Amino acid sequence: MTHDYRKGRGGMQSGPQPHTRDVRWEIVHEIAERARAAHGDSLLAVGVYGSMARGTDAPYSDVEMLCVLRNDASHESHEWSVGPWKAEVGVLSRAAIICDAGTLDFDWSLTQGAYLDLHAIHDPAHFFPTLREHVFGHSVSQFDQELHATLIGELYEVVAKVRNALETGHHDYLPLLVAKTATVATFAIGLANRHCYTGAAVMLREALALDDRPDGYDDLCRLVMRGDLTDARRILGLCDALWMGVELWASNKGITLYESRRVPF
Repeated sequence: MTHDYRKGRGGMQSGPQPHTRDVRWEIVHEIAERARAAHGDSLLAVGVYGSMARGTDAPYSDVEMLCVLRNDASHESHEWSVGPWKAEVGVLSRAAIICDAGTLDFDWSLTQGAYLDLHAIHDPAHFFPTLREHVFGHSVSQFDQELHATLIGELYEVVAKVRNALETGHHDYLPLLVAKTATVATFAIGLANRHCYTGAAVMLREALALDDRPDGYDDLCRLVMRGDLTDARRILGLCDALWMGVELWASNKGITLYESRRVPF
């Protein structure tokens, strides 16, 4: 008899359903066994990342796993739901995982934390602990270059969109823009502090506790955390204050935000 997933516990509608942590770990071990059967001796390691690895998973959390293969040609991603729960399993080569762990991008402080919290299900060669050195294996110059790229390529652009939204009367766009402004500024703070956040749900709170922050960040961040996003003029004022703080912050780090030539190439 096929189970009807359209309603869950207590008559809940379709979609994600609550599960205990034990049930999620049963799913993890089922997937790990399937990976062992499918890949045999080529399987180097299997691990869980995300909230389950950190022990902070909630009733509706999904299952996120990595399978590492010795074969350098391997690169697959499986993402599926059977109704009440969802799983995502990356199947990558050792070389691909090392490359991904060593990626330095504007959202480094959020994405790369997954490699620091991996919970090994199968890792006889102790591969997962070696990924930390790749996550943090960037020079001061490389971090500064990425911080500059984040401030101009991401934050400057979204601040301009905030100003445009106010000028054109698109105030309904402002809540989304101010949330993005806070998010990008939080990424920049993570880069400046060489800090990987525990997860998206707590990164604003974690950023407020870091030492190196630009002036104007705290007020904007707390506004977003409260969800108080209806006053267009206040939003603009806080975004302007943040950008002025960012200019001084970057200057104090020896980072030049603006080009001296109109066209620098």
